[in-house]
Amino acid sequence: MLPVCVLLFSDESSAVFSAENQYLRIAAVNGKIVRITVSRSNAFLLSDHGVLEPVGSAPLSCTESAEGWLLDAGQMQIHVSRRGILSYYHGEELLTEEPFVRSRVLRSKDVIVMDYPADAPLQEEHSVDGVRVRAQGVPRFDRKAYSAMLHFRFQEGEAIYGLGQHEDGVLNYRGRHQMMYQHNLKVSCPVLMSSRGWGLLINCLSAMTFHDDAYGSYFSMDTVDELDYFIGYGPELDDLVGMMRLLTGPARLLPRWVFGYIQSKECYKTQQELLDIAREYRRSGVPLDCVVQDWQTWRKGQWGQKTVDPERYPDLSAGIQALHDENVKLFWSIWPNMGGDGENRREMISKGYMLGNRSSYNAFDPAARDVYWRQAEEGLFRHGVDGWWCDCTEPFERDWNGEPHLTPEERMCLNVDEFKRYLDPALINAYSYFHSKGIYEHQRAVCESKRVVNLTRSGFPGQQKYATITWNGDTSARWDVLAKAIPDGLNFCLSGQPYWSQDAGGFFVRRGAQWFRDADFDEGVHDPGYRELYLRWLQVCCFQPMMRSHGTDTPREIWQFGESGEEIYDALASTIRLRYRLLPYLYTLAAGAALEGGSIIRMLAFDYRHDPIALNIGDQFLLGRNLMVCPVLFPTRYTEGGVPVENAPATRRVYLPCGTDWADFETGERFSGGQWIDAPVRLDRIPVYAPVGSVIPLGPDRQYADEDPTAPVQVHIFAGRNGEAVFYNDAGDGYGYEEGEFYRARLIWDDAKRQLTVEDSGEIRFKPRSIDVRIL
Repeated sequence: MLPVCVLLFSDESSAVFSAENQYLRIAAVNGKIVRITVSRSNAFLLSDHGVLEPVGSAPLSCTESAEGWLLDAGQMQIHVSRRGILSYYHGEELLTEEPFVRSRVLRSKDVIVMDYPADAPLQEEHSVDGVRVRAQGVPRFDRKAYSAMLHFRFQEGEAIYGLGQHEDGVLNYRGRHQMMYQHNLKVSCPVLMSSRGWGLLINCLSAMTFHDDAYGSYFSMDTVDELDYFIGYGPELDDLVGMMRLLTGPARLLPRWVFGYIQSKECYKTQQELLDIAREYRRSGVPLDCVVQDWQTWRKGQWGQKTVDPERYPDLSAGIQALHDENVKLFWSIWPNMGGDGENRREMISKGYMLGNRSSYNAFDPAARDVYWRQAEEGLFRHGVDGWWCDCTEPFERDWNGEPHLTPEERMCLNVDEFKRYLDPALINAYSYFHSKGIYEHQRAVCESKRVVNLTRSGFPGQQKYATITWNGDTSARWDVLAKAIPDGLNFCLSGQPYWSQDAGGFFVRRGAQWFRDADFDEGVHDPGYRELYLRWLQVCCFQPMMRSHGTDTPREIWQFGESGEEIYDALASTIRLRYRLLPYLYTLAAGAALEGGSIIRMLAFDYRHDPIALNIGDQFLLGRNLMVCPVLFPTRYTEGGVPVENAPATRRVYLPCGTDWADFETGERFSGGQWIDAPVRLDRIPVYAPVGSVIPLGPDRQYADEDPTAPVQVHIFAGRNGEAVFYNDAGDGYGYEEGEFYRARLIWDDAKRQLTVEDSGEIRFKPRSIDVRIL
């Protein structure tokens, strides 16, 4: 007997069906987004899990026919067959569909959690990723829940993006699979977007997998109380990112200094060393906005303590003020796990705010977040710290040791099982989200003059509303790792989180015994091969949301790579100065992300999704709409060990998408779209192109981002067609922008008249002293 689907109920915005021992609810959020919920009970939970924004409802008509039911939300239609198979349309255009009757699967399971006696023995382990404390718990049945599967049928030529940031360098997930859990090198986001104009957000905080392979096209979910997901119609990726922000919250505008150059390493040891680094940059004339104090600032034996060792930081307030006198800001590293006998740890244990290992605090508990913030505020923030480096926000792992590189499936089992020792299995992917929530909400409550900034190693949809920048973990210094990072970051930003970063030069530089220390440059900065790789990495970061140098094994300050007049040094200095010239464009993009739902870095499919070649280009990306960045991802001078490259390539292949002509960003040379070209490779620059008609606001040379905030702006116009852009400016910090305290200018280029029109709005006090035009 064939399964039968029955309409049980419908009203003006939803319909409920029964099919295959399941209840199916379809509700319209708006005319382009529907929420699908599958349960074994008709009492739907519709939980927001503390992550989703309140969602509204919209009209959803229901029309019955011989084939089934047509639900119409306006711009999206859902066909429910008599057998319960769902198909999604925009008008007559099929977006996606389920392949068979049992495409939505719920399997009952027991949820087992671990209980820990207060005196449970602890095992403390030390690794290159810090202290880890393990405890032996007692398993306990907690409740019944489900594992789940959700199947789709993708279409020929369709590209699939998203899933967060992983270490594989995959852009298009057609024919691929992915393990989705949180890890030093992985940031899992249950988000998928299609080149055919539809997107998916799964309301699931547990571990997951994605498959598009011989076994089918599906998501599997480890632990859910019901299967709950949103499907929306764009059709553009910009629209779908907007859907993610609607469902999970808006991004925040970070302070302008964050978009300058940030210097870091593992790690500066003293208050004086931080100041010496800042002053040397000022002496050299190379711009700098921030130095980063990485870990181990606490007294010995007090891992994760949020107070400093007074011998190395004798007067933290005075030290930070000295940095501020140099117009240099300070990031400070804080950890969610604590070891030893530090006062912070003792307080957390005494109040019952630790997880079972008595080392990682319970970020899911609001009261624990209150205490964590108070400790950070008293020990650090009140002394002048400007931004947070929230490290290890995926605090449990079991594979960050040992020589063999396990299979992806083995690594997932090891790491997910470790998370489940201390967290509810239904929540394990969202630790970073709730940790970030605590930092943001508490700082906003005590300080409106400094915007919250949180550089963190993990992420989850919705985290953007807590002013986070996610970085891609402790990578190794290799050319292929740099290449893989580009599609990784592009896919991550589809989750609605616009700020993504990486350690310029790779974190590990020397090869080690462990599988993750897989770098190529044992001599560090003394290896000409590493110097070239570092330069190319920094050139990529110049065009990403954050430009930040960081890592271990070798220093990263510019003078470590030579001196003024030498080729590598001059190329590095030129790259950093270019970043500051780009600041008006970058800051405008950041404001667009916060105020208008835009994206800063974009895969080519954002603007050229009808170009089938562009759909699979993973080694080029867009900065905004108007700059296409084409990194150099291979050595042209030296390989590891300083071995000269034989027959070094003088060009790299670049694809220019169809639909526009293109111009070289530096020279203005024109090229037709829809073709491959061989772009010349120089050491001091990477190829960058602008679509003809681009209008790009640039700034002057400066030593730090807020130097002369109303300085003249030079608008570069790549003539040949009409164009339009926006220039945004504000105080650079504080939250006045949320109340409309900003200046915004529309820059309108009339190509026939060769004329730029500037339409001002907002506060004139933030208006540049002049807006000059350069036509290329």
